[in-house]
Amino acid sequence: MLKGHIRLTRAKFPQGCCGTQLDACARYAMWQEGVNYLHGTGHGVGSYLCVHEGPHQIRMNYMPSPLLPYMTVTNEPGIYKEGRYGIRIENTQIILPYKETEFGTFLQFDPLTLCPIDTTPIDWNMLDAEETEWIDSYHRRVYEQLSPLLDEEHGAWLREATRPHKRIL
Repeated sequence: MLKGHIRLTRAKFPQGCCGTQLDACARYAMWQEGVNYLHGTGHGVGSYLCVHEGPHQIRMNYMPSPLLPYMTVTNEPGIYKEGRYGIRIENTQIILPYKETEFGTFLQFDPLTLCPIDTTPIDWNMLDAEETEWIDSYHRRVYEQLSPLLDEEHGAWLREATRPHKRIL
């Protein structure tokens, strides 16, 4: 689930893609293990707290609405095993321009939600170096942007919650 969250967050894609075309980014690692979830991966978030605002969505079933610059969309793959547990990391992201090439305009996601990801349940051996670096980079951003707003006690908690992972070789 974490691998899918990271893969979708890091996606670069041509303007005009719809969320259906990107949905496999979030599901790929789970599919390799014979796991799937039967809900959407993300949805638009609009004004006035209209949380499930469309028409754009990220999901398996076809949703033709294109993802365009400055739309907000959630990234929330999740696995739920009835009577046992549920796992989900949810982040709201904004779609931003990435680059212009001879093939057109490319877009990327940028997290709007800045909250540490609990690293306690992570099996770091399942992540590659780029995924580990993404978590560390995201946590650096969380700390840099939020710590100036916190008192000493909460700043210390945030420093610990966002400390870089030390990879054991």
